[in-house]
Amino acid sequence: MNSVLELQKKLLSPPGDTIKETIDSIGMSQAELAERMGLSMEKLNDLIKGGEPITQNTAILLEQVLGIAVSFWMTRENEYRMELARIEQQEFPKESKKLKNKIRSKGNQTSGDNE
Repeated sequence: MNSVLELQKKLLSPPGDTIKETIDSIGMSQAELAERMGLSMEKLNDLIKGGEPITQNTAILLEQVLGIAVSFWMTRENEYRMELARIEQQEFPKESKKLKNKIRSKGNQTSGDNE
């Protein structure tokens, strides 16, 4: 992997970093957060590490427990996933280009059938 892309990936902060910083600042343990949200510790750890996305339901639970708006969590998650996708697309430019061409080709075939 390109060392620049590797560095970009390492520096990319998942929404879980914000969860961790928030609970640390208010003195709440991960175990307490998991319990209050009704999640297993494993699921919470996956959220914090960025392996598990923040869904709308998870965002609602975070709002109820931490008092931070659902919209904040959803925006944070979407921005993280978009940036991660951009980095991953740069890692595999040939495959990405082939996929784009395939999609365009299918689109052209479909629109040609309608004429």
